[in-house]
Amino acid sequence: MLLKDKVIFVTGAGQGMGRGIAQAVAEAGAQVVVSDLRLEPVQETAKLIEAMGQRALPLIADVLDAQVMAEAIKETVETFGRLDGWVNNAGVVKMDSALDLSEQDWAFHFEVNVQGLFVCCQLAAKQMMAQGSGGTIVNIASNAGKVGYRNMAAYNASKAAVINLTRSLSLEWAEHNIN
Repeated sequence: MLLKDKVIFVTGAGQGMGRGIAQAVAEAGAQVVVSDLRLEPVQETAKLIEAMGQRALPLIADVLDAQVMAEAIKETVETFGRLDGWVNNAGVVKMDSALDLSEQDWAFHFEVNVQGLFVCCQLAAKQMMAQGSGGTIVNIASNAGKVGYRNMAAYNASKAAVINLTRSLSLEWAEHNIN
């Protein structure tokens, strides 16, 4: 079990890919914090994880609210004693032509997919540094950030930002054993 006894936090874990990621890290032995915007979906994810024999903590947490995310980390540490890994899965995509894309939709993609992700990276890294044990942060990007697809300009651009941000953070935090 590659992640035996590790504590992993997964954002956007109420359904879809986030739920699958949470189940996969639990299957690998991790205790999992599952967060999303609504409680019922993360409670369901937590039940699935607990049925696998692992501990899970379901939390309502919005990546756009740094204070809420800081409290989520605090609750994680109070519950499990530490934070070993973080998966930034929460994200948005709205398909629209670049000519019809509103400024609000453009901004929302960057707020959730980049700014929210960055704040979570900072908070997780600070906790891992305070523990002195290092850790791992996984940022979910997309091939859309490298190639680009029609009617997805905001998503494509936001995921390109995630790719480069991840490279930058990797370089800065490697000395703290944060991968």
